[in-house]
Amino acid sequence: MTSVPSTLGLDGDILVFQACAAVEKEIPVGDFRYLGSSFEDARGVFYENLHDLMEQANTEDLLFTFSDKQNWRRNVFPDYKANRRGSRKPLCYQDLVDYVSSKWPTVTLRGLEADDVLGIYGSRREIIIWSIDKDLKQIPGYHLGQDEVIEITKEEGDRFHLYQTLVGDPTDGYAGCPGVGPKGANEFLDSPYEWSPPEDGRKQWRREGTEDTWRGIESLFEKAGLTSSDALVQARVSRILRDGEYDMDKQKVRLWKP
Repeated sequence: MTSVPSTLGLDGDILVFQACAAVEKEIPVGDFRYLGSSFEDARGVFYENLHDLMEQANTEDLLFTFSDKQNWRRNVFPDYKANRRGSRKPLCYQDLVDYVSSKWPTVTLRGLEADDVLGIYGSRREIIIWSIDKDLKQIPGYHLGQDEVIEITKEEGDRFHLYQTLVGDPTDGYAGCPGVGPKGANEFLDSPYEWSPPEDGRKQWRREGTEDTWRGIESLFEKAGLTSSDALVQARVSRILRDGEYDMDKQKVRLWKP
């Protein structure tokens, strides 16, 4: 059995954003209102949050991950996070990123989000993963949960990836399979089935159990008026990268295949 890593891997995007957003203040000047911030205040909130996480993980060995400016998912699905375009980072964000980078080990990989970097290192069992993003539940490895370190198995991680493929993520701008919500996705994954289209005089789609889970997912998309290619796009865009899914030398993503 692999021992629990001593390094806590942190989503730096989230920690820095939270701290900077928490200290922004509206400053009235006559009839005008300005937005102001204090780097010292942001750094103070950051340290408070970080201290709590270090206590929970019982470690002082840290690794911060940050997102690259480019995002590989937009090559797969151009509307990925399109709903966030034009939004701004809170004041002092880059200053605090620079500060963190000067104090602790940090990793940014070309084209990847912070989540992907955590996924790669976490699936190698080199770090304990911390992120408030539920997408990381698809990564097998050690995670800092509610005040304790838990382990997610490969089977649990694979299931959550397919769950995300079906339900989508509105905050990231991809919809999953139309008509399939959390309850329906879990029922399907508990007992996979395949839809067959009307033929031989039948007017209705026919549902039968299957051992081919991916083919069943394709049929859900087809019944919703989409295609197997649409299902694959959703699976790829929802995928958090694991070890072996990113070529470090060529700095290129190896797209998920069923």
